[in-house]
Amino acid sequence: MVPSTDNDGRWLVLFDEYSVINVGGQWEGRNPVRFYTTDEYEDCIDFDALEWTPHAGTPS
Repeated sequence: MVPSTDNDGRWLVLFDEYSVINVGGQWEGRNPVRFYTTDEYEDCIDFDALEWTPHAGTPS
């Protein structure tokens, strides 16, 4: 996460890979970014089994 260069007081979340998962009922409000620990999802997500995909905007 880095400070936004477009808006003072805002943040830009950066990532280089992602995994598609489906865990319902997670969004509250309008902002789809929320931070959790892996411990909070250990009963429904096997993080070691996820298939990670490089983000298209990541330099090789």
